[in-house]
Amino acid sequence: MLPRQAMSILFIGLLHSAAGADDMKPTDAIEIFRTAVANIRSFDVRLDVQVEALAKEEMTGFAQPSQSGDEPRPLIKFTPYAEGSVFPVHQERYHQIRQGRNGRLETLDPNSDKPISVLAGKGGIWKARRTGAASAVVQSEPFQAIPEGVDYRSLFSNGRGNAEFTTILTTRKHVRIIASEGGRPKGKIIIDAPPEKGTSVSSTGFLVTLDETHGFLPQSIDDYYIVNGAKMTTRLTTIDEFAQVVGSGWVPVRARTTYFVDTPSHTPVAVQRRITTVDRVRSSWNTRIPDAVFDLEIPRGLIVSDSTKKVIYVAGEQDAERNLNGLADEGRRIMANHGTSPPQASRHIYGMMFAAAMLAGAAVVIWLWVRRTPWKR
Repeated sequence: MLPRQAMSILFIGLLHSAAGADDMKPTDAIEIFRTAVANIRSFDVRLDVQVEALAKEEMTGFAQPSQSGDEPRPLIKFTPYAEGSVFPVHQERYHQIRQGRNGRLETLDPNSDKPISVLAGKGGIWKARRTGAASAVVQSEPFQAIPEGVDYRSLFSNGRGNAEFTTILTTRKHVRIIASEGGRPKGKIIIDAPPEKGTSVSSTGFLVTLDETHGFLPQSIDDYYIVNGAKMTTRLTTIDEFAQVVGSGWVPVRARTTYFVDTPSHTPVAVQRRITTVDRVRSSWNTRIPDAVFDLEIPRGLIVSDSTKKVIYVAGEQDAERNLNGLADEGRRIMANHGTSPPQASRHIYGMMFAAAMLAGAAVVIWLWVRRTPWKR
């Protein structure tokens, strides 16, 4: 029997040959893309990210709110740095693990390699905490659990958060294969999926170039909007280096992602570049990852905001999480037997609700920190 990787390569080759050089259908290209991505079934990667500012940011005033009651919106001007000038740079480091729907992301101190924050998800439930913080968060898997610009999957399989490229492409009706004057570029498949209402990430178009020499994984990914009928790039990712891994075929190990913002003249300005490098010595692909890796222990004494059970509690009591459902059921039973609560009990309940609201506010602040955007780092 042929190994999985060999079968995938054979299948891609048959699809490619059947489609021909110039008459490939979008459905054929999407299937080739899906087969290439499926070869990366799990990963445990260490990522070093160099962040470069490409333009100076300054506030020039405030825009009047469009609706009554809205806050004035700050007006930001971006001025590109001169060609050849030294861009402000800072370093980031991450340890990301993924297997199916289970995931883990550790934000590491670039100097000590110790975790600054940890985000882990298993079975659709995600937990997040910051080292030294007094709070933690538990919630159902969000659409984009990992902050923008950090997720390793964005280099080959995912357009935004949990939205996979192949799913986005399949649901859009106007996907096309781009050919040059002499036909399709040799060794490349260029798929264009314009923005389309009613689909995932509907306001964003994707221009994906698949590279035949690297197993038809993306060589570049261009995210764009349509502004006044013209294409405007908002994010451009280029894979600068691939590595061939036994049992996985090709995997991306070095990439550049550039972010653009719109201007009043609708001329995009590059404002930030992120250069991601995989530590190949400490990374692995397609190895079996134990489920325990995706658990996140919440230390005793932390205030936990659990939106899956709609409760806030202090971690550390024996079986505290396990008994939450039982406590909720008991509370409902008491309310059903006694009707409305006595006045004294009501005062206690209102006091607890007020305290819970305050703690929830603290938890929200922490969660916003985890989901910060890359240009606010």
